[in-house]
Amino acid sequence: MPQTGSDGAIKDMARRGLACAILPHSAVAEDIQAGALVIRPICDPALMRTLFLIHPAGTDVNAATAQALRIIDGLLDELRQRDRNFTVATEEE
Repeated sequence: MPQTGSDGAIKDMARRGLACAILPHSAVAEDIQAGALVIRPICDPALMRTLFLIHPAGTDVNAATAQALRIIDGLLDELRQRDRNFTVATEEE
């Protein structure tokens, strides 16, 4: 199946032996199953990614959004407890 977008081009270069790549498992699962690509986990040093939860400035959040934020905060607390590499930056940082 022809690939489109940057992931497709990156995987195509890796399949042809022109490059290695760092991609999410979900992006290469079919290629792995087909034997077209092999994977290795990156363990040391641990990879890090910064994600931001954003909302419009100068507006109060509605009740549904406030509840969603409480749920997300709870999930983040669980992740912090389970994974020593997981950190949460605050707005003040």
